[in-house]
Amino acid sequence: MKQPNQTRKTQSELSINEFRSRLENLTTPEKIFFFVTPYKFNGKTFCGSFTNEQFNLTLNSHWQHIKMISIKGKYYPTKSNKTDVDYQIGRKNWKRNLLIAFFIIMLFLNTLPSIFDFDSDTSAYLSINLFFGAVLFGIFLLKAFSRFVVEQKFKSEFRIDIKPTNLNGYGGETST
Repeated sequence: MKQPNQTRKTQSELSINEFRSRLENLTTPEKIFFFVTPYKFNGKTFCGSFTNEQFNLTLNSHWQHIKMISIKGKYYPTKSNKTDVDYQIGRKNWKRNLLIAFFIIMLFLNTLPSIFDFDSDTSAYLSINLFFGAVLFGIFLLKAFSRFVVEQKFKSEFRIDIKPTNLNGYGGETST
């Protein structure tokens, strides 16, 4: 499994001109207000910016957790009339991490009394900790699912497949 911010080296079936054309047709400039999505107005799949070599995209969606994930990368032509794409998927807004940190701190602080006070009723602490644990698990699942959805949409729109490189004898190129 790839790490969240690890650069993915892939190849698109599209030529460089077709790739740029798709960027132009599928991307709208990003709006200043985060809660207003351009998707409601023009129906384009992505919002963000791009140049002749780089892009920074976000999937247009009505859901905030989807709009927080960005795809940053570079693209360049190959000799076989395809396009190499190197991209990273990451968080656009760091404020979401504050919410996760808050729940982790509350979970820790709520556990301290039950550890140091053996005579206390631990059922209250246990129920609160279970609630915080369930919220953290839900946030984790939502983050993982959102990242998966954004990456799959990006791959399908730009016809991207992961190219097998350096798999050491498992179907790809071998290093010598």
